[in-house]
Amino acid sequence: MTFAHPVLAFLAALSLPFAFVWRRMPIASRGDKPYRYSNLPFMTAALRSPRWPIAALDLACALALSLLLAACAGPRLRTLARVPAAVVFCIDTSGSMNARDVLPSRARAAAIAIRSFAGAMPSGTRAGIVAFAGDAQPIVGLTAERDAIIAALARIPAPNGQTAIGDGLLSAASMLPDSGPRAIVLITDGANNHGEDPRDAGRTLASSHIRLNAIIMGDAPFSQTLRSYALKTGIFFRVRGARDLTAPLAQIADTGFSAATVRDCTVPFTIAALCVGAAAWLAAAGAGRP
Repeated sequence: MTFAHPVLAFLAALSLPFAFVWRRMPIASRGDKPYRYSNLPFMTAALRSPRWPIAALDLACALALSLLLAACAGPRLRTLARVPAAVVFCIDTSGSMNARDVLPSRARAAAIAIRSFAGAMPSGTRAGIVAFAGDAQPIVGLTAERDAIIAALARIPAPNGQTAIGDGLLSAASMLPDSGPRAIVLITDGANNHGEDPRDAGRTLASSHIRLNAIIMGDAPFSQTLRSYALKTGIFFRVRGARDLTAPLAQIADTGFSAATVRDCTVPFTIAALCVGAAAWLAAAGAGRP
């Protein structure tokens, strides 16, 4: 919960105890004044009657005032809601992806992980695939058809050649729409040695507000610029086993396609203040208290 006017919100928080104490002060001050009663049993019964209903009324009045001040402070509620998104898998198919430190191989493990992601793809999400080695080539454009994504995995070239991470990222970015939640999932062994500078690709992603999720296979060095951008906008994860791929892709599916929405809560706060205040006034009137 945030407030458009934090000072008023602070005053609203302080008003609750102060208003309650102020409402109770007349009751306490009357305790020192002498009173005459013609009927002693009536006086004794009155003094023994519970005082909590009056205290409850005072608390309700103080709460109504606090809610009204909180409404004037402009309360805002920020929530996350899952929304349709566009994601492009940017897959390294350079020769080093043949390595078997991740079984059955880096390339095969990546394909298996993407297949699992496609099978559990959030409703409304569109996905595409770009493969890159010495250059980048689209494998399948954005589609919400899970079967099309899975079928496209068979068309990914066998690992061979150099590693052009920058080219792959730029090709993936060109497939994404101009607005809405967008993300690139980069799966690579991390060592760029050809094509566009990955730092330039990172700046292009930043200017377009495209989220980057980087999954690095093995211990190869990786661009610090892209690592920083991935940590800022998505996830950065190093994979040293086939099972390690499950966790980052599940995290992307669960939280990577949510958008923040801000709801104005001024009206609910105002209604609550009026309802509590009206209830307290009616109860006090019924009890004969001014």
